[in-house]
Amino acid sequence: MWRQQVQAAIRDHNLHYFVSDSASPPLMYVDEAAHDQGKVNQEFLDWEQLDQLWVVKLLDRFGEHFNEYFASQIQLLSTKKLFMSIYEFLHKIKSVVDQLDSVGHCVSVNDHITAILNGLSLLARPVAEMMTLEQRIEKDQREVDSAYGSENLAQ
Repeated sequence: MWRQQVQAAIRDHNLHYFVSDSASPPLMYVDEAAHDQGKVNQEFLDWEQLDQLWVVKLLDRFGEHFNEYFASQIQLLSTKKLFMSIYEFLHKIKSVVDQLDSVGHCVSVNDHITAILNGLSLLARPVAEMMTLEQRIEKDQREVDSAYGSENLAQ
């Protein structure tokens, strides 16, 4: 939800130039002589001032969501099982994934599994990775069976 609000604010205020990868700010120095003299390009100063003004406005309006997003991302990457039961650990990871979802960031299944595997102890990780590999093999086998089964039915 907050992502849509930020995108709407960017569109409403014609700020695409500030967030586009294809756009770049004016040069800080117009030439080497200006660099040597420390004379900063006025267009660059104007752009930088406007850029920072909009950063402050957007953070003021949406800052709580940004803070939740980054705090949840850090928690997702740093949660370790340690002395928790497996149920507590998985529940904690799921809570963080749900928190990220609530601020508009959908965690992919791959990232979810990676967070779980990274949070396991080094001794448990190979077992979990093997289980994941077995699930992938079973899924691939079902897809192959399904493909060949449907071809046989078509003949």
